[in-house]
This record gives sequence, structure tokens and C-alpha cells, in this order.
Amino acid sequence: MISIRTRNFAIAVIANVATILLAIVITGRYEDIQAQSDVYGVIRQSGETVSRLNIAVSDFKMDRRPQSKGEDTLTYQLKRSIEKGLEFSLYFNVVSNDSSLTSLIGKRDFNYDDWIYLGAEHLIGGTFHTDGKQFGLDLEISDVPRGKVIYRDDLKSSQESIKELSFKVVDRIIYILTGEQGIARSKIIFSFVKGIGKELAICNWDGSRLITLTNNNSLNLFPTASPSGQEIYFTSYIRGNPDLYKLDLFSRSISPISARKGINSSAAVSPDGKYIALILSVDSDAELYLLDRNGKMVRRITKSWGIESSPAFSPSGKEIVFSSDRSGAIQLYITDIEGLNQRRLTYNGNYNDTPSWSPKGDLITYASREGGRFQIYTIPITGENPQRLTSLGNNQDPCFSPDGLHICFVSDRSGSNEIYIMNFDGSLQDKISSVKNAYNPCWVPSSDKD
Repeated sequence: MISIRTRNFAIAVIANVATILLAIVITGRYEDIQAQSDVYGVIRQSGETVSRLNIAVSDFKMDRRPQSKGEDTLTYQLKRSIEKGLEFSLYFNVVSNDSSLTSLIGKRDFNYDDWIYLGAEHLIGGTFHTDGKQFGLDLEISDVPRGKVIYRDDLKSSQESIKELSFKVVDRIIYILTGEQGIARSKIIFSFVKGIGKELAICNWDGSRLITLTNNNSLNLFPTASPSGQEIYFTSYIRGNPDLYKLDLFSRSISPISARKGINSSAAVSPDGKYIALILSVDSDAELYLLDRNGKMVRRITKSWGIESSPAFSPSGKEIVFSSDRSGAIQLYITDIEGLNQRRLTYNGNYNDTPSWSPKGDLITYASREGGRFQIYTIPITGENPQRLTSLGNNQDPCFSPDGLHICFVSDRSGSNEIYIMNFDGSLQDKISSVKNAYNPCWVPSSDKD
């Protein structure tokens, strides 16, 4: 079982009471609310680690008799997809269950002691329904030791998609039981070689529902998402120059943001969505600049010998990590957004690039060249004790997930650059897409319109 550090997950009881109760008022029904000290959602601490919550998913009932054999398998698919999402979240340990028990959920003779015997602390149950246009689940979350249902709500997908419904259910479970925002509905955007150019594509975090976003036979590079998850900023040679563009994920419209002479590259959007950090070469050298969200110049941040690249904001939005060869080798540096306080972060190796700052605030992941190959590292923002996460093949372009618990990256370990994901400590490295010659993956937060 992976150990998750206390700083990532320790949630103060009092701080979460108002948040969780407000969510319940808005999104569902919470039964027999206990005293504040008993509020569900407190992740328990054990020394320097935090244990996962033991959770079980029962077989879902249907609101009517299945009309076909295929329809009968939908509830099983939903259960398995939810279990996968809960395990992936790192908040839960999904315990195995006996199907003879699961059919009793909601009945008077249902015995929570059976689930206690299996080690479950919380139980997910409910009734699946469909109207021919969309799928839904009357979700129930039970506290097993207390022997009662603590939350109910009817969740629906926007279409007949088991995957979409399961993602919505997983995010709701995470929020109700931990107070944290889940990333099951997040996506990953990347560029890939197509014909003579590179196009942009987007997929779910597990690689499903792959959609190509551009088809302009140009070079479309370095995509990054707005905090809302509704907009993608990227550099493209559509008009011959590497300019910065914005793509609206809902309308698919593309509009120019910065078309200054020279490079307009490697955009990063501030956590509040108000600013864009961008590499420009308007004064010959590639330097770091700050623009507003519409592309208006705010200030030049760096003024050094050498070439700057790959900026990424801190969670506070007050600092930026970037790469620079000002020392003679490519290293990582941190600056405030005024450009007044700049310090070197990495000293190991001579080529450290493409940093991504964890939303948790304490770690930065990056790619470092070793013996002609790149490997993914994390390093505390204080600069000591970098940790290597990968070893097979070339591994580049790491990007933290919106919850700071996962990293997407590119690896050629299977023969061609493909998209992989792993946990923040390097465990469970999985290929999620078979798209060849992929580059620059970036996690996209789930949008309120999803």
C-alpha cells in the first residue's frame, strides 16, 4: 500500500465542517449528522503517513428488469469503473466483496457486520437507471461501523456513458468523504505528430475518449490549461511565426493571444487565471515575461544572459519556476512574479528542464538528462534531496495533476513517445494512450460545464 505523506492529506476537522455540510446542502442529503468531531472526511494520520480509507463498492441494483443481456452488464461495468477510479485517487483502498452480500444493500435484512468482517469502513451502493438518453445512479454512501447511510444523491451523465457517470460518482465520493476535489473528470492534453505537423489531442485521465482538437497541418506545441479547464493556451506556427493562441474547449474556437516578433512560447497560466507567464524573444534573447490573460504586457521578469524556458506557476501564483542556461548549463530557477528575487533550485546534472509545480506547493517535478537519456525527478522547493522517479527509456515533459498526487509524462520505453501517468512518488507507471510520437502532456482540470 502506498504511503501518502501527512502534508498532502491531513484535513483539519473544524476547517472541513462548513465545507462538507455546505456541499451536502447543495448536492445531496446527509442523514443523522454527528458532532463536529465525527464529521466524515477526516483522513487519519499515522506518524508521517496517512492511511487510505477502506471502501467497498456493492453490486448496483437496476430500477427495472434489464431489457437485454447487454443492459444487464452496465451495472457491472459501472462498479468496476468506480472501483478503478477510487483506487487511482490514492484516498481509498478498495476491499474485495462477496456478491452474495451486495444484493442485500438497502434491504431490511442487510447486515453491516458482514462488511465490517471484510474490512470496509465505507460502502458505496445505489440504483442504476437510464431513460435511453443518459445514465444515472441513485448513489448511497454508508458508514459501515455506524451501520447507516450517510449520503444520498441522484447523479446523471450527460449522455449514455458509463465512464462519464463513474467519473462523476468517484469525484462526489472523494469530496464527501475527504473534503478534497477529485480529478476523475480531469483530462490530459498533448501534442502528437500527424503528417507534416503536430496537432493537439485531449483524452480522459485514463486515456479514454481521445479527441483531436486541431487539424491545421502546422506545428501546435506546449499546450497548457486555464484553471477553469475551459481554455487551452498553446504555441502554433499557423501563421508562420511561433505565436500564442487560445482554444476554447467548448466552442473549439481559436484566437490569437500574443503574436509578437520572434518566439511566443511555453505559456503557463496563473492559478487565478489572470496572468500568463510566457517566453518571448522580442529583445533577441528568450526571456520570461508576464502578460495578462488577453496578452497585454505586464512586465518583463528576467533580464539575464542566456535563454529562459518552460515557466510554471506556484500554487499561490506569486512565484514561477523556469529553466535557464545562464550558468552555462540548463538548470531550474525560482523567481517571484516581480522578478526581484531569483534563486537557483537545481545543482545536480547539467540539463534540467520542463518543470511543473505541485498544487500541494512543496514539490517540483522536472526532466533531467543522465547519460544521454532523460529521467523524471521531483525536488522540494528548498532544493535538497531530488528524487528520481523513472528509469526505463527516455522520460520527459512531466506535469502534476490538479490534486498533486499524480504526474503525466512522455516515455519512449515501448519504442515511441507515448503518454504515461504515475503516482507522485513514481509508483504505478502506466501507459494510458497508444498515440505514437506524443509530446508536452498537460493535465486539464475538470470544468464546471462537464
